[in-house]
Amino acid sequence: MQQIDSHLIDNYQAVRQTCAWWPESEQRAIVVEGPDAGSYLQTQLTQDVLKLDIGQGALAALVDRKAHVRAILSLHRQQAERFLLLPVMGAEALLAHLEQFHFMEKLSLSEERWQRLRLEGPQSLDLLQQIAPLPLEKLQRWQIKSLVFPGGSGWLIPDSFSGESGFLLLARPEQQAPLQQLLTQQLKIPQAEPEVLEWLRLEAGQPLPGQDMTAETQLPETGLEKQAVSYDKGCYLGQEVIARIHAYGVVPRALVGLVLDSSQPDLKLPAAFQIEGKKAGEITSLGWSPQLQRPVALAYLHKKWRENGRQVQLDSDGHSLSAEVRRLPLYTPLPPEARARQLYEQALDIFAHQGEAEAIPMLQSAIRLDPQLADAYESLGVLHSRLGQHEAAIEVMQQLTRIAPEEPMAHTNLSRFYMLLGDKPTAENHMAEATRLNMLRQQRQQQQQQAEAAAQKAALIAMFREVLTEEDPDDLVANFGLGKALVDSENYSEAVIYLEKAATVDPFYSAAYLQWGKALEALGQTAQARAVYSRGMEAAAEKGDLMPLKEMEQRLALLPA
Repeated sequence: MQQIDSHLIDNYQAVRQTCAWWPESEQRAIVVEGPDAGSYLQTQLTQDVLKLDIGQGALAALVDRKAHVRAILSLHRQQAERFLLLPVMGAEALLAHLEQFHFMEKLSLSEERWQRLRLEGPQSLDLLQQIAPLPLEKLQRWQIKSLVFPGGSGWLIPDSFSGESGFLLLARPEQQAPLQQLLTQQLKIPQAEPEVLEWLRLEAGQPLPGQDMTAETQLPETGLEKQAVSYDKGCYLGQEVIARIHAYGVVPRALVGLVLDSSQPDLKLPAAFQIEGKKAGEITSLGWSPQLQRPVALAYLHKKWRENGRQVQLDSDGHSLSAEVRRLPLYTPLPPEARARQLYEQALDIFAHQGEAEAIPMLQSAIRLDPQLADAYESLGVLHSRLGQHEAAIEVMQQLTRIAPEEPMAHTNLSRFYMLLGDKPTAENHMAEATRLNMLRQQRQQQQQQAEAAAQKAALIAMFREVLTEEDPDDLVANFGLGKALVDSENYSEAVIYLEKAATVDPFYSAAYLQWGKALEALGQTAQARAVYSRGMEAAAEKGDLMPLKEMEQRLALLPA
């Protein structure tokens, strides 16, 4: 296993478990503005531009006639007639193309310079709201929202580089330093290291422009067409090729992940490789996956070998590599509910070692991810109260009563918090409600236990009946088992039939006499019960069955003469 610096692992885990930030290169943005801006872009890009409402965005591409990638960008409709284009590949080619094919349209093309910065991780939304109190949880990917922060302003776009939830932040270059200082010093968010960013990129299956994606790469080969192409819109350059590939459903080669069995090989990229002596593709990126604990690669692979999970043997530049083919991405975050539970448990651990204040943001994140996680509400309320924030604790507990109205602990805590505020009447009301809910819970638990026991008895009775009906009517175990189950179910008349049968099959089976006598007692047939107990005691004494013998003696002594 590759030895990795523990600092880098901690840095990686910050993105996967909490949050981290990092700067990207300066963004050369293109602004297309005017009455014909939308209709013009509709004819040039792969995305359905006209479907975007104000504030919405999408991934898009510019391709040539053969669907080769000229530019990859996100486009954002800031106003009805204003679009902001953020190319991550081919900015110069995109601007040149838009200028070249623009003739009589009523629009203008201009450039803006922005500094790109990413904030990603499960807690990114909660931390960002501390400096930008906006309803960010309602934003969809690629939507654009104005961002105002101490020392500047810019744009905020929900987007993910790593696969985790996160945001792309755009600030003027001169405002980059105040924003970074805010994230690092005020919010205490670590900066992701360059090596960690490469791990994250590989795990997320992000093709790197100029390396995994060049002017010779067809858009459908990259996998980005799933997000960047609308198949319902009108004509644009390269549409025919993309539509044909989509219709037939497969490209000869496509970008996949490879999980290598061996240590990371020393290959010069791009590295062409063969499988079974035939040209099969090329590796374009190579690195380490902390999540998989294996070397991984991004590679363009021929369709013959692209089955997910397939084991392949690659031969490249004198290296023989065993690898498993994986669909991208190589890493998928936990579902929100599982992530919320993970954050909740981490918060409890942080509370135990650091304190209440450090654990509270994690609990708030857990609740945002899973609003039904009652344990997180309870813990959050208790921590607020421990810090003397009783009003905040009460608000959290009231939220818990709304999502879990039958949870007694919420009212128990509310009673305590109101008492700490000196509101005794309200505290007593909540304690009374907690008592009522506890009693109701106990009743329901008893009813559930009784229902489960009844179901088990019914299943047992059905099983014994089946044996006696379809296999052997003289089966000793089935006759006794059915008789005892019927006694337990208070069906005494029918129980007598099977218990008498069991005693007939084996006259020395003392347990059958005991249950038979009980059934007769319940039916008020005292004389018959006395006779059965007497016979049973003789059988028990003969066999040495002391426990049935003792119980039958006791029951016989209590029967009226």
